[in-house]
Amino acid sequence: QIGINVSLNHESIIKLQLKSEFFHAEHNINILCTYFPPADSSYNQSTNSRTDYFNLLQEALAAIDCHDEIIICGDFNARVGNLSDIPEHIDGSDGDLSGILSPHIISNAYSIPERHTVDQHVNDYGRQLINMCRSIGLCIANGRVSDIINNKDFTCYKTVGASVVDYVLCKVESLSLIQKLTLMPKRPESD
Repeated sequence: QIGINVSLNHESIIKLQLKSEFFHAEHNINILCTYFPPADSSYNQSTNSRTDYFNLLQEALAAIDCHDEIIICGDFNARVGNLSDIPEHIDGSDGDLSGILSPHIISNAYSIPERHTVDQHVNDYGRQLINMCRSIGLCIANGRVSDIINNKDFTCYKTVGASVVDYVLCKVESLSLIQKLTLMPKRPESD
């Protein structure tokens, strides 16, 4: 019996599914790894059409059983600053989300720890990432979990400055399952 399924949803999204039966877990664990090229990159410029990376990611997430665990990690080239990734309300002018969000999310939407970040800038990808999190019940683990809550860790270093563009995301109700999140020291060959 195969315990890990690997699939490529797009060249920018790879999914590893850890099967619950093999790992003796209650639910499958889906780990999606991403790389979204910067919006102004030569790669995006050369393709003549902009890829909607966040739409591709949402399509990949929609194919996952709603009871499964989800962890998304990678380089989103998104700068979210202090924007809130947690839904502010459950129902209202945007419609009733209670049919989409699990009851656990609804009851615990306001007990998520505050997120701390050293990067105060926001870009378009950052706004898209926040909108996606807020609309489908995901949250950013960076700045909420263990080692990187100390508010001093950038994830990208370039000659023009440092930023936070790499994130770990999970379902709001699963945040407590992430006990430790450590950034490795900067490597010369990496951005």
